[in-house]
Amino acid sequence: MQSDKEIRRREFSLIAILTGGHLFSHAYYLVLAPLFAIIAVELDVTYIELGVFLSAYSLASFVFQVPTGILVDKYGPKWFLLGGLTFTSVCVILMGMSASYWPMVILSFLAGMGDSVFHPSGYKIMSARIRKKNLGKAYAAHNFSGYVGWFAMPLSMIFLAGILGWRLAVITVGILGIGMAVIIFFNRRQLSAEGGKKQPRTESSTDAKVSIWAMMISLPVVLLLIFYAISSMANSGLRGFTPVILPQLFGMSDLASNYALTMWFGGTMVGVLLGGVVADQFKRFDLVASIGYIAGAAAIGLVGYKIFSASAVPFAYLFGGFMVGVISPSRDMMVRSVAPPERIGQAFGFVSMGHGVGGFIGPIIFGWVLDYSRAENVLLAGSVMLLAALAVALLAAVFGRVQSPVPAE
Repeated sequence: MQSDKEIRRREFSLIAILTGGHLFSHAYYLVLAPLFAIIAVELDVTYIELGVFLSAYSLASFVFQVPTGILVDKYGPKWFLLGGLTFTSVCVILMGMSASYWPMVILSFLAGMGDSVFHPSGYKIMSARIRKKNLGKAYAAHNFSGYVGWFAMPLSMIFLAGILGWRLAVITVGILGIGMAVIIFFNRRQLSAEGGKKQPRTESSTDAKVSIWAMMISLPVVLLLIFYAISSMANSGLRGFTPVILPQLFGMSDLASNYALTMWFGGTMVGVLLGGVVADQFKRFDLVASIGYIAGAAAIGLVGYKIFSASAVPFAYLFGGFMVGVISPSRDMMVRSVAPPERIGQAFGFVSMGHGVGGFIGPIIFGWVLDYSRAENVLLAGSVMLLAALAVALLAAVFGRVQSPVPAE
């Protein structure tokens, strides 16, 4: 029998492997966005067309989340995780080699298809192999790695493009992803979704099989899907267009505006780590969401109203990102709480479709606002969307306490 120290070591090693892959999942979403100003000139495209890059990636992730979740639950997550990272990395490399707009859009869609494996596979593995008392912190580490990917990209891509040119910069990031896939391959034995001892099944057991359709149409799960979608719409506007908005509002340089976006991700990273402790110790998701989203929405809205000076904007982004980040692990714990054990991959695949829906719609909406309205309206719209996401989260918390998926006959 393994000692507690050995179990902790195994859990730490597993989380390290999963977070490495998840980092690239998020990094690839932003591989082009920091370079939009350069790409717009070279390819002679509008900001709406540039938004399509992000939308295509998110659309594919949305379409394939549930099918991937079903396959992960049926066949296991190991090879899906490896294949998805490898496939997405190759697509990113080819995007850097593409000479025109539409091939890059198609490759962005294909990259999103590969990206659809990360949430169902990662959460399936963690839910099976991490002890419940550490699960909130494991989810936090998983989310943290994604924000590390986002945190690293804005300044890194500007830096690499300045040295290598934007195309070779994109190719370099794709090659790094291939390297991460090789590391995961040599540690693949840890990626089993088999947990500890199996509990005997009874008709009243919480492990009773639940119809996937019964789970997906249950009110808490549907509300969590909507919550993911609206919050993703808000975040897509900030991630994709902050490097363009802030120069128009405050006269900031490309480097300074990407620094502000980096501060958002940095704050979110720290918030996610704190949120892991909160999720394990404090079960009131609705209160956590209320404090985090109201504060985050206020910070971004005040930037849009130009309450802050240009020098203070990065700190407003830092604070807003921190408050939003605290919510993430509690959100994931709530998904797990309303899903039966044998449907974990499918549940996370289903609600994670919200990321795809919001990521598809958001960039087009914000690109349209930027082309036909004032830059500050992008930030104000993002602030309103965060508050709308909060309203849905509160409903999900209420119904999640009184309703759960119905076991199949």
